[in-house]
Amino acid sequence: MSQIDIRAASIDSLSKHIGEALKVHAKKQGGVTALSEHSGVSRSTLNRLFSGKPVGLDSLLRVLRSLERYDVIQLLCEAPRLTPIEQWELEHGKRKPQKNPMKVPQHKQSTGFHVKMADPEQIIASLKKDRK
Repeated sequence: MSQIDIRAASIDSLSKHIGEALKVHAKKQGGVTALSEHSGVSRSTLNRLFSGKPVGLDSLLRVLRSLERYDVIQLLCEAPRLTPIEQWELEHGKRKPQKNPMKVPQHKQSTGFHVKMADPEQIIASLKKDRK
């Protein structure tokens, strides 16, 4: 069985590839009839699955469980890990992005008066003078 680029492959191609792989697993574990009996999935549904045609999720899960492919089921069941921000956004909704966070709103812009920052050396000298 050849390798497939799962990122670039079409859904049809992926379905056929997965179907072929499941068919090989079924043959290794007793064949299609045994898998059908063990999983409760009809042979016609298994044949559709093996040929890459659409089947229900429940059928796929029954087949995976019967083939003891718990690792695949586990991967499908795992939710992605969320950052604290993503968790908050999921619970409260996304925050609205700021248009320009560095731009000062018009009503808060300078009125022409400028405050001069005090020189740290002058502050120290003033404090020393007050101690005397």
